[in-house]
Amino acid sequence: MTSKARLAFHAAWDFGARRRVVPNPEATRWLYSMYPRPVRQWIAGRGGLKPGAIFLQGKQLESMYRPCYLAAHASLGTHR
Repeated sequence: MTSKARLAFHAAWDFGARRRVVPNPEATRWLYSMYPRPVRQWIAGRGGLKPGAIFLQGKQLESMYRPCYLAAHASLGTHR
């Protein structure tokens, strides 16, 4: 991730009658289960996945993952 990364999360949905958007709770649970634990905890702390998007960015996201340049250096065995 980079310092400008911004991740959006929302509930899964399908098209219903007349192409109206309807929530899909089963797909939402499946998606949620695929996220890493820190992301699931962050989402849960905001009331779970809902139709509207919530955004993970800035210091909160940076606290969960290394910035790209650190990950690249770590994989090369170099230090900065």
